[in-house]
Amino acid sequence: MVQLWHKGQCVAQHPRSTHEYKHTTNPLHMPERHRRHGTWTPERLIEQGNRTGPSTGRVVESMLKAKPHPELAYRAVLGLLALQKKYGPERLEKACYVALHYNAPDRRFIDNLLRHHRDNVELPLSRQGEQHPAYASEHENLRGPGYYH
Repeated sequence: MVQLWHKGQCVAQHPRSTHEYKHTTNPLHMPERHRRHGTWTPERLIEQGNRTGPSTGRVVESMLKAKPHPELAYRAVLGLLALQKKYGPERLEKACYVALHYNAPDRRFIDNLLRHHRDNVELPLSRQGEQHPAYASEHENLRGPGYYH
């Protein structure tokens, strides 16, 4: 039995863990906000993302799949979801849509889009078939993708 004492009084006790050299924590001894951490699951985080919008849900799913263990992405996902408090759910959803278009489902990329108001940019219809408007003008040094094939 392990007993925790404070100023001469026993404030908690619990059975000793059988796991050598491992930390064990009784959830009742943890602050409330730390206890909630144990209830996070990939499904719950994806559901929270889907509540914001389908693109946000897909970004959350991509972030979780990008790590060997989904738990390693929890903080980044929670950081992404917290962006809606600062920018609103509509802007976060638009930024996630843009991030998916550019195959960059990353919290930092999305935060950068939001900070610089790039979430409302008009996306090209097709990434391969059509030229980007900035490169539409003809110039002798611009050869186009057909030159390299």
